[in-house]
Amino acid sequence: MSFQITVLGSGTIIPTKDRLAPSIHVRCVDEDFLIDCGPCTLNELERSGVRFTDVRRIFLTHYHPDHTLGTVHLLCALNQMPPVSVGRVTIYGPPGLREFFEKMNLLYPSSTPKYNFLEIEELPVSGVIKNITSDYSIKTVKTVHTGSSIAYRFHSGDKSFVYTGDTELSESLITFSRGCDLLITECSFPESRRVDGHMVPSDVATLAREAQVGALLIIHMYPEALDSDIVGIVKKDYQGEVILGYDSFRITI
Repeated sequence: MSFQITVLGSGTIIPTKDRLAPSIHVRCVDEDFLIDCGPCTLNELERSGVRFTDVRRIFLTHYHPDHTLGTVHLLCALNQMPPVSVGRVTIYGPPGLREFFEKMNLLYPSSTPKYNFLEIEELPVSGVIKNITSDYSIKTVKTVHTGSSIAYRFHSGDKSFVYTGDTELSESLITFSRGCDLLITECSFPESRRVDGHMVPSDVATLAREAQVGALLIIHMYPEALDSDIVGIVKKDYQGEVILGYDSFRITI
């Protein structure tokens, strides 16, 4: 089986004209799912040719607004559709997921499902191996960002990719990513500015090299990182393919 991956948002919480907040669309066989769901995700999903009503699952890495605000839009939009046109939607995330949506519904009452189309499933921060469908499975690991943030590894047949979400470099993330066909990772800041909970280009290079990944797709770059030579720095220490992600970029593994 293959994964068809589209970057809907390659940016951060800082708005720019070219890069929206983080979100990834994936199609595996005939199922559409999202990894993270930042603001404007639904708009970009429609531009990419996928109806928002076709999304069946969302995998959240953590609960910062640039990774989650699109879920409010999605639930409110689904509430406006005829029930017959809405399939079941499952949202996965680390501990705190149910509380997050309970509070979101209080803040935005119109996001509370009018009928039974939503399922919330909290995942442990590390070690889970879960068959999502007969076509693909997931595994999680704790990341160094928030108290409960996680990365995901998706498997289908002999293919796999890792989505780190926001994180620092860690040995556990290297082990988790080892041998995957594609590593999708953040590179938030330039070498000259290290920020807790994030990576700079040399960290990304170390992660990709030590994990021996097949290819590297970099997203979640603040403007100051984009002003630096991210790809050049990474390629000094990692010999595989390096892709500087952008909105609407597509790849199949």
